[in-house]
Amino acid sequence: TMASHRAQLIFRLLPNALAFGYADIDPEREPLKNLDTDLPVDLPDTLHKLFIAGGGIEQSASRERTLAFLRAAWDQPRQHAPEEEWIEGLTNHLETIVNLRIDHVRKWLTVNLSRFQAGHASIEALRRTFENAIVNLKGNVQLCKLQCAACQLLCIRSRLHDGPHHCQTDHLCVHECNFCMELSGERKQCTMTAGHAGKHICVVTEHLCGKPCKFMGRHGCLDSCVKAIDHPDEEHICAAPVHACGKPCDLSGVKLIDGSMYSCPGSCRFASDVDHCRHECDARFCSVPCQLCKRLCSDQAHIHGLEPNAIHLCGQEHRCSAVCSAPGICEIETAPRPIEATFTGKNKTFQYSKVRTVAKRLRCIKPIAPGATKHTGSHNHSLDKKVVHFCENRCDGCGYFCTLPLGHPQQEHETGHGSMSRTRWSVGGPDDVTLEIGRKFSTNDDGVPTMCNLVCQEMGRHVHVDYCRAYYEAACTGNDELQHLTKRMQPNPDRPKDVLTHNLFWKRSGFRDPYSQEEQANFAKWCA
Repeated sequence: TMASHRAQLIFRLLPNALAFGYADIDPEREPLKNLDTDLPVDLPDTLHKLFIAGGGIEQSASRERTLAFLRAAWDQPRQHAPEEEWIEGLTNHLETIVNLRIDHVRKWLTVNLSRFQAGHASIEALRRTFENAIVNLKGNVQLCKLQCAACQLLCIRSRLHDGPHHCQTDHLCVHECNFCMELSGERKQCTMTAGHAGKHICVVTEHLCGKPCKFMGRHGCLDSCVKAIDHPDEEHICAAPVHACGKPCDLSGVKLIDGSMYSCPGSCRFASDVDHCRHECDARFCSVPCQLCKRLCSDQAHIHGLEPNAIHLCGQEHRCSAVCSAPGICEIETAPRPIEATFTGKNKTFQYSKVRTVAKRLRCIKPIAPGATKHTGSHNHSLDKKVVHFCENRCDGCGYFCTLPLGHPQQEHETGHGSMSRTRWSVGGPDDVTLEIGRKFSTNDDGVPTMCNLVCQEMGRHVHVDYCRAYYEAACTGNDELQHLTKRMQPNPDRPKDVLTHNLFWKRSGFRDPYSQEEQANFAKWCA
């Protein structure tokens, strides 16, 4: 159908549309257009490339590289505003970029699908792919936002990053020493780590105690005591508000639905001098991906994954990913696709167009309710109770499927016919004898360059050869449309064969004779 072909075309262009905002980028950029009017879809978009997950071992690295380019376009200086405020601005910047692309592609889909009936299986499959891609795009620019492993700033790598948390800076404080400015007006660089608590200090021992903090080595420790020089008590404490335990988060070794393992990269946030029975990081929500999409689980307990038989769901509605389970074929491509191929026969080699069709079992279209892992009832590619599934019988010659509904009342099957990929030639006479019908063919040559609905017309007077269906040779007598062959014949010379009239051949096939009444009458005269 036109809807199927439109959906296939858009599906092919969709990856470029999502990643670049163009239908094609090579050899030159082709804008997203209305395919009926050839007019561009005029909607603002970003010039940035966005990352679309495509699998492979380089996926994580590619996602991080793309995110780094997008972050670089955010030119607000860091450490001159509260870290949470700066992170919020960066998050809004990334979301704006992605939303521009999503709105542009959605408008492109809308103008190109508006004239097709809602609920068509191919159209719905395309929409589902787009909705999943939206989750993908947004998820790939979501920031980690947990504390950097080397300083007090927040990690701005992807929320799905591998390895330690990193703020993407040199971890050094950018401010000047408060003490030097107050005492002498001298400008000296603070030497503490980025995002540290307390005052900025050039050299701790010049202005404060500076002796090793009693928690030195603990997670978050700033190493040097910031109490006054020669303070009377013996306890040396740095400016860090909390010296965290720092051991790996207990959310480790969680087996995901795809069989892979998830371990939280975070470290324990609890104070090291406070007893605690479980190590938990700064994350407040479950960080395991939803079992049905790429969003994160909506459970508000970070260690949700440690619960026995925990189910991770994002709380949104999902599309079923199973294939239609109804009997029959969901969709048959009615406009066959020619493929250029090479025929190599006994006496000839030539190029030809191999015509084949495609039968599809489509994805289930039923929605899965929020909080559920599956829908009720069987899988079906359409919500229309009267949807047609097609007959599963195939032509013995070309392999084309019957295009009538499953269980059709007609006694004969019907199809369009194509290249005879399931046949071989049998030419009477010695093995070197050829038959010429536009091309030369010899015994046992592949029949694929010819088509079921054309070959009889091209041969003129002819018979068909088929494997004998009788248990005994005597059963083949008394039928004017059939003659048993006593000599061995290729292919499979050990299997007995019969010579059939054109009429009997098509009756045996179970498919309606594709030739006109006049042609059938002529074939009958020639076979008499």
